[in-house]
Amino acid sequence: MRLKSFFIAATAAAVLSGCAATQAADEARAPFDPAACYERNFSVYFEGDTTELTPLAREVIDLQAEAIAGCRINSVRIIGLTDADGSHESNRQVSVRRAEVLEDYLAQRSGWPRSRTELLAAGESGAVTQDGLNVPMRNRARIIVNAVAP
Repeated sequence: MRLKSFFIAATAAAVLSGCAATQAADEARAPFDPAACYERNFSVYFEGDTTELTPLAREVIDLQAEAIAGCRINSVRIIGLTDADGSHESNRQVSVRRAEVLEDYLAQRSGWPRSRTELLAAGESGAVTQDGLNVPMRNRARIIVNAVAP
């Protein structure tokens, strides 16, 4: 009988501690603010000609997604960009892949709807000025999110 009482007490303690942890997590979250629902335009940078998300890129995306959690996502536009190094075709492919990688991450991590996502690939277009100067920091993608209050 003592063993049965011990198991009941241990189970009750575990359940109560789980409830307390859930309550603390809920209290730590900021309440939903409809004023946070507006169009956001931010960039995610890639290293060189890669298409892999860096930890910093993931953090930027996660912070933006957290800021508009609870908002209705009307549209997402992802524009992949590259610098002028490499061939026109390889730059186009890299910019396409960057946009796709971001779409996948946003859909899986943030739950943003793929059906409202538009992918664009600019390649190296705009990476060189009319004077022939390379534009720095082109190894990125722009994300434009139209979020509105529900």
